[in-house]
Amino acid sequence: MSSPRTPCGPHVELVKTEGVRIARCPCGTLHITFARNGVTMQFAPEHFAEIAQAMSLAKTIVEAPSPQTERIVTEPNPTSGFVTIVSPIFKKPSN
Repeated sequence: MSSPRTPCGPHVELVKTEGVRIARCPCGTLHITFARNGVTMQFAPEHFAEIAQAMSLAKTIVEAPSPQTERIVTEPNPTSGFVTIVSPIFKKPSN
């Protein structure tokens, strides 16, 4: 059997909303608690940064306009000569 883990100490609360609490342990681990279901997940700081970036990207995609609202302007603007194409398709940025 493994030895029981000792607590690192009191957590510092970074963010607390109605549904999510994010706190940092003195050892550096970040704890994300989802209040609605009581699940807590622990991440190393370098993993937390990747998760936050992925969540932000997913939020952008979820909030994108639906394809029915896609607008394509095919006639160039006489003053600029450019064609404007607005598309809800997003790609993950290359890091």
